Amino acid sequence: MLHFGFVQNYLAQKAAAYLSKKLKTEASVGAVDINFPLGISLQDLTVKDKHNNPIIIAGDMNVDLEDIYFENNFVNVNNVGISDALICLKKFKTKRT
Repeated sequence: MLHFGFVQNYLAQKAAAYLSKKLKTEASVGAVDINFPLGISLQDLTVKDKHNNPIIIAGDMNVDLEDIYFENNFVNVNNVGISDALICLKKFKTKRT
């Protein structure tokens, strides 16, 4: 069921909304593929900073999870792979009072 297009689109929208909320910025995900038992693949991932500049634009991001602890909202990540990516890091001057 998770390999149907409409399910992947739904999961991609949920993943983007979750990332946007947690990072307090804009994120988008083109598609999500769940590789059971503990793998997730995100295609066409974009995450922007709070100034609307892209932090990461990745064609493919694969995450292999070791354990998921639902009671503690904790995920133990074993490996993360990113391919076809542009990563932009920028340091902004902070306002000091």
